[in-house]
Amino acid sequence: TCKLKIYKFELDALIKAAKAKGIKRLQDIDFFDIPVSFLETKDADENTDIIRNCKIKKVNKGGKTGDTKLESELELICSHIDWNE
Repeated sequence: TCKLKIYKFELDALIKAAKAKGIKRLQDIDFFDIPVSFLETKDADENTDIIRNCKIKKVNKGGKTGDTKLESELELICSHIDWNE
């Protein structure tokens, strides 16, 4: 499993896109991949790992008093990671 934090406006956009395709719950979205790109140092070449076959297991909507940006956490299941593809 893995967890992904997203802002509320991103969660809202995801829900809207799912509903436009007739999907009522985020947990009903089919399996998907997540590419993650990063630089190990500022002068390094870009690396891209791909988290494969993800599916949303749980959505934790968050927020605390004083928060300036609301975040939600998606709990995902995934099959494997392709490192630096």
